[in-house]
Amino acid sequence: MRRRELIMPKKIVVLDLEGTLIKVPRLFDTDVPKSMWQTIAQLLGPECLREEERSHARWLSGDIPDYVTWMDQTVRMLLRYGLNKNDIETLVSNIEIVCGAQRFAQRIHSQGGVLAIVTGALKAIAEPVQIALGAQHLFAGCELYFDQRGEVVHWNLLPSDWYGKVDFMYLLAREYQADLSEVVFIGDGVNDVELAKQAGLSIGFNPDSGLARVVDIIVEQPDEEQDFEAVAGIIENFWRAGKENGDAVR
Repeated sequence: MRRRELIMPKKIVVLDLEGTLIKVPRLFDTDVPKSMWQTIAQLLGPECLREEERSHARWLSGDIPDYVTWMDQTVRMLLRYGLNKNDIETLVSNIEIVCGAQRFAQRIHSQGGVLAIVTGALKAIAEPVQIALGAQHLFAGCELYFDQRGEVVHWNLLPSDWYGKVDFMYLLAREYQADLSEVVFIGDGVNDVELAKQAGLSIGFNPDSGLARVVDIIVEQPDEEQDFEAVAGIIENFWRAGKENGDAVR
């Protein structure tokens, strides 16, 4: 059996997906955070979108006890409006990865970093982004299973949003024997607040006001000028400073 002390510690970057690595339109003029769940609902019609908004508001207010329950109810709601594999494929084909994200990933990998996407979104939406970035890990909220006709026959749910994001960060840190003080998190939404508080460095990429209050660094870029590669320089400087401090102690 391999002795765990022989595993070299890794530097981990945990990434949000929606609004961070992919562009997500805001469909509501309310406090309900934007998400790809709403984009799916919009594909299925205006009444489905209105029901998603009401459901999302109930979850945020505490009427729905946990994120997994909310996802389960949401999937069942989408199925009532006819969700099938074609809808998911349409959604995936329209995904727009933020400019510079692949160059960002290349720079982090060149530093020996591990990329992990942690999102409450559908796995089908996140998988193309994981592949494009070469991210080693993906934890997504919901995976749908289809029959030969493209109908949804089952789904798997992971508590990978809100407090669940913190759990997956700790899981990876334990597995890689990573120092939590060197773990970096990048996100944009209020559902990222708890993870931002726990990471060694937290970066808000065009963050909403709730996240902006707790992150260490804010990167604001207009939509037409977005370049995610800029975030790589911040992380490289952070890791370099940590190494220099460690060398000084030794």
